Order: sequence, then structure tokens, then C-alpha cells
Amino acid sequence: MADSHPLIRALARATMAYPFKMWGFGEGIALEALWLADELAPGLGCRRFVLDRYETWLARGIEECDHSASGVLLLDLYQHTGDSRCMTRALELAEYLRGLPITMHGAALHRPQHPDYHAYLYVDCMEVDAPFLCRLGAITGDATWTDAGAAQIRAYCALLQDNASGLFYHQYDAETGTVNGAFWGRGNGWALLGLIKTLGVLPAAHAAFPELAARFRRLASALVTRQLPSGGWPTVLDQPNTYEESSLAAMFGLGLALGIEQRLIDHGVRSVVDRAWSRTVERLADGSLDSVSVATPPGDAGHYAQIATGRGYPWGQGPALWLALLMAPPASAR
Repeated sequence: MADSHPLIRALARATMAYPFKMWGFGEGIALEALWLADELAPGLGCRRFVLDRYETWLARGIEECDHSASGVLLLDLYQHTGDSRCMTRALELAEYLRGLPITMHGAALHRPQHPDYHAYLYVDCMEVDAPFLCRLGAITGDATWTDAGAAQIRAYCALLQDNASGLFYHQYDAETGTVNGAFWGRGNGWALLGLIKTLGVLPAAHAAFPELAARFRRLASALVTRQLPSGGWPTVLDQPNTYEESSLAAMFGLGLALGIEQRLIDHGVRSVVDRAWSRTVERLADGSLDSVSVATPPGDAGHYAQIATGRGYPWGQGPALWLALLMAPPASAR
């Protein structure tokens, strides 16, 4: 595509315009995409931008707000720069995660200090915990980290994936043993990406691999059947009358494309990815993805249907940029 690199450059510029301030999943996926985009967007300083953001983190210790930090990118930085501070911080983050309280099912409760959220676990954390821990295990050769990551995402799946539909709920309350009861679209994006990123680093011979692959395929199948004629998805996945939310086309297109690349789903799903990519491009304005819902707390279907939208949020920009890297350049440039 003749315009592939200009589109990537526009997405990267718009992504870097966001005022990054946290290292959680929402901002982490945008930084991961910028790191990957550097080669195809020369002159923009994407990797320098990422390194500068992480310098702020490396200069301080682990804090409660780091409970959903992007550890995978921290390991990318370590392998690229050889900076021992990155590995030191990665091990600190891993120990922090290992020290979190867990439910009787083995799933970590990320915010035990918070008076209101101490008993909750969230689908969003699937995208950060297990991929990081499994990658840490691969780099260090310490299989206990790999096992911890696999156990963590299996526990989240057991609590949050609906047996009937294959879709994921947003939240589980460990005190009541209940889920929030609605299939929030972006939450399923975090689940899809968490599963495929974990499967990308988890050894195929690992005992958890078959189950996680099956759960990924069930979710992928559920998403394929719910794609709208536009190529996007509704913000409440089993309620097509709710508004179309743009981060979903980017997230689901990315997750399904990676699933095809890893040969976990059939290449026939490519048509779904192509429609999702086309819809993502339609929702871009000067590289900024529009109609993306703001940071969203758990609730019922009516709650999600009324969440405000805006443009340029990193949880939309990151998946859109990453999907562009897969779709726009020729295979030889990836």
C-alpha cells in the first residue's frame, strides 16, 4: 500500500501527543505499539519517546499504581538496551505481582489496599500479567515465572469467561462470587490480547497451552459472529443496538490477526480482520482514533451504553497503530 507508512506516521504522531502519566495496560499498549513502529516511522523518535517515559518509572520504586504496569515492554527495553535497571525493575514488578492476595481460584486481586476495590479482579489485567510473567520466564530461564503467568491467566479465564457465549465479563467480586453481568466490548479486547500474547511466549508443551488456546478460539469465534456490517462491534457485545465503539475494531482486528499468524485460528478469519482494519481507518482523523470510550468502570449493560467517547486515547491508539503495522506494510517489512 502506497500510503502505509504515512498512515503509520500519522498514528504514531497522534499517539505521542497523549499526556502519558501511568504505566498501566491502557497506556502500556500504546507504548508497546510505538516501540514496534520505530522502524517504519523513522525520524519521529518513537523509541526515544518510549525510553524517556520509562526513565521516569526507573527513577522511582514500585508503587500501588503500578499494579497493571506494562512489564512486557520493560523486558523489550532490557533486551534492546542491556540496561540492568530494566531487569531489576522487571523482577521487582514480578515479585510485587506474586505478593498480591489471591482468590480461592488462584486469581490475583490487584488492589488490596483500596477500600472499595480490594475484592475485585478485572479482565483488563489479563493483558499485562500473564504475558509479562511468561516472557520473564523465557528470558531468565526460570520456569516458575512461566508457571505463575499461566496459572494466573487460567484462573482469570475460569472466573470471567462465560461458558455459554465464550465472551468475558469485566469484573469478578471475590466476596460475593459474582460477575458484573455484561459483556463490555473493550474488556473482551483485553482478554483476547492477553490470551494471544501469552500463547505467543508460552511453550506449546506447557500443560496450560491447550486450555488457553481453546479459550482463545472460543472467544475469537464469539467475536467473529458478532461483527457488525460496518466492520466494527457494539460496545456491549451481545446487544447490537448499543453504540459502535472504535477501539474494538482495532483490538479485535489485532488479536485475530495475531491468532492467524500464530496458526491458532483459521486463515478464513482474515476477512473479519480486513473489515475491522477498514473500519479502523474510517474512524481515523489525522491519525487519531475517534469514538473511543473513556476509561470505563464496571457496570451493567445500560452503564456501558452511556459511557462517553472521545479521540486519541492510548487504549485505542495502541491497538490501531499495532494493527497498522501488521496490515499496511508488505510482509518483508514486518
